[in-house]
Amino acid sequence: ATFGGLVRFDGLEFRSLGGAPTSVGWNPRMTALATATDGSLWVGLQSGGVARLVDGRFEDVEQPDGLRNATVWDLAAGSRGLLAAVDGGAWMYTGGRWVDLAPPVAGVDPTGLAVAWDSEGGAWVGGPGSLYRFSADGSPRPPSSWALGATALQADDQGGVWIGGPGAMGYAQGEKVWTHPELSPGVGRIVDVVTDGEGDLWIVGGTTIRLLGHEPEVRRALMAGDPPPVVEQWETPSTLRCGFADRERNLWVGSDGHGFWRFGRQEFVRFGAENGLPDHSVGVMVGDGDGGLWVAASCSGLVHLDDGQFSGAPADLPRSGCCSALLHAGDGSLWTGCGNRVSRFEAEEGVYREIRSWETTHAVLAIEESDEGVWVGTAGGGALLLAGDTRTAFDSTDCLG
Repeated sequence: ATFGGLVRFDGLEFRSLGGAPTSVGWNPRMTALATATDGSLWVGLQSGGVARLVDGRFEDVEQPDGLRNATVWDLAAGSRGLLAAVDGGAWMYTGGRWVDLAPPVAGVDPTGLAVAWDSEGGAWVGGPGSLYRFSADGSPRPPSSWALGATALQADDQGGVWIGGPGAMGYAQGEKVWTHPELSPGVGRIVDVVTDGEGDLWIVGGTTIRLLGHEPEVRRALMAGDPPPVVEQWETPSTLRCGFADRERNLWVGSDGHGFWRFGRQEFVRFGAENGLPDHSVGVMVGDGDGGLWVAASCSGLVHLDDGQFSGAPADLPRSGCCSALLHAGDGSLWTGCGNRVSRFEAEEGVYREIRSWETTHAVLAIEESDEGVWVGTAGGGALLLAGDTRTAFDSTDCLG
């Protein structure tokens, strides 16, 4: 989820899926994601409300004004439904209806920053200075004793949740909370608590990534009042925004201004200036079909990554300018979107030459291939379908929002 729309990584390359429908048009600024048990994807939007991606297509969702008009900060999906943490509180979608999860205690900041379903069917909502529990029907349970603020929640299989807050972390079951001063010193505001495929527990916050060790061991240490184990810790050069553990047991971390990082069992991989990258702010990237990457580095032009090293764009490819969209098409051609210009390049003996270009009325945001041709999405100027010599424009009158 990015402020430029939804992006999918399939293990080889990133693909942009664009923005989501709202009551006032298509919105690319996304703030939260959650995968439902049926395989659909829930998306939270900065402008307010949620959308749902089903079989590759976005569906607008009927929702109350209190949700539709509030920025969504976190989502949690499970067999019981969906939880959404928003400005002004939290919402539960279960049994085909929305339930307002208002704080059961008056006088506290109602803003919801984190949500989680626990293994016993309870819903947890964390905010700037509170942590509350609700039953599966939305009725409040006695609140926990955590009052430090909850900015991240991760449920376990014991009916509890791991809590991340501003410079503090703990574990809660029911009304009781365990913590330890050595659990998260110097981590700053914790944005994610993640359990990976091997059962290890990670903290992501500030500029720090910390591996605590096996989750049951950390939980036992906290409950006994002992210092938790800390296996390893890494510092990054930029503020971290989110964390995620994939099926290959890698931890992926998104940052502010330094792209993303990947932690494997034995390695921590980052690509930067030492690899020939001209700018640390990566705008967009796409696989080249041969194991390499095309990368648009902010407004420093297009570069190519092959065997761990970046090289400048060959031949006619853009060497400067702000490129915001790339596509490596099925026929081997390379498409670029730079400013208000879309270009198609073909390679001959390893040298790319511009075959054709199109001017657009608005800045290009995304380029995608389909059976019909190549689609170009713009910032406020609708979409274009390029098929051979045919150029077809689509706008709000064609149900684009």
